[in-house]
Amino acid sequence: MDLRIEPRENYLHMAMTGTFTLPEAKIIAVRILDACAEHNMTKILFDLRSLRGSPSILERFEFASYLVSTFQNKLGERFGAMKMAAVAGAPFMDPHKFGETVAVNRGLNLKVTTDLAEACAWLGIEVPVESQ
Repeated sequence: MDLRIEPRENYLHMAMTGTFTLPEAKIIAVRILDACAEHNMTKILFDLRSLRGSPSILERFEFASYLVSTFQNKLGERFGAMKMAAVAGAPFMDPHKFGETVAVNRGLNLKVTTDLAEACAWLGIEVPVESQ
């Protein structure tokens, strides 16, 4: 999996490509945290439309749980200010949004969708020009 991080005016734009694996996703979660701290950002737009793979329910649960606990442990009080939106396509995105449900139930402000405009509206940001 490859991760491209681009700081924008008031959010981080992160695009992932390659094929999903749980071990790599956990490593990338730490890189995401580091980028949030480095750029002092609390909003993240994940573009996962080029990410391949179809994580199992167990992988979705484990990654969502790992993401939340990692962010809570490293961000402390700033965790509540985090707001993330992920744009993904099939088969990577679960139509039942199980991973989103797990993360949200544990306190993460996360929206998962197939629609870029919906993700941007939820974050309160403009749709990136290169993505229109």
